[in-house]
Amino acid sequence: MFRFIILFISMFTLSISANATNCEFINSSGGYQFNTPRTSIKQICHIGYDVLYNEKIHDPILTFYNVDPKNVVGRYKRVGSFRTDPSTRDPYVLDAYIHTGYDRGHIAPAGIFRRDRAINIESFYQTNMTPQLANFNRGIWKRLETKVRKYVIKTHHVVHVVAGPIFTPPTKVLHDPQGNVVDIPSGFFKIIIDGPNVWAYKFENKRQHSKNLPKMVTSIDAIESLIGVNLFTKLNLNESIVVPSPF
Repeated sequence: MFRFIILFISMFTLSISANATNCEFINSSGGYQFNTPRTSIKQICHIGYDVLYNEKIHDPILTFYNVDPKNVVGRYKRVGSFRTDPSTRDPYVLDAYIHTGYDRGHIAPAGIFRRDRAINIESFYQTNMTPQLANFNRGIWKRLETKVRKYVIKTHHVVHVVAGPIFTPPTKVLHDPQGNVVDIPSGFFKIIIDGPNVWAYKFENKRQHSKNLPKMVTSIDAIESLIGVNLFTKLNLNESIVVPSPF
């Protein structure tokens, strides 16, 4: 009996370990490491993207996904409705966005999941939403999403993307009718990897002219220092250089 209990515990432990590391997009992007201990962070592995979600401030922290040319064209342009993520016990807080001037901004864009209805629905989970000023979300942020989508169609390449918010104190918040708050990012970043090519972008969460996209390039090191995370820990990347934007 004692040996059976030990065996059961061992199998259960292995199961937890396997689930904890079975995030396809995190693994293909080389992983990550926080500079300091974090609390309230939940790692979630979805079909279309992986996300580190902060259940305290109701924001995604890091989102990992691929842009695949075979998935960006299809019949499912926008089939989802905003909803809570069944992987969390998070309350529905998206009512906090109403009449604030902030969009429920996607980190992993719905437009890259047009081939698969289930994945398109996933992209509308609360864990993929964060407050973005409407002019930013529908302007320069959308322009980069569109440029990347056209790039993979033209090159037939699958690119890896890591994206997320930047929080610079003092942090502003949105309030929902139930008293929950959602932290408002001061900015956003997006890092795009296509083989040996790596392009990093940093934006302020404000209205910016879409044609200024090439001016938003930065280094991976600069982004890591802002978010307090070491990215691509298993990849051999030159993180200190600033690579000109191809978009």
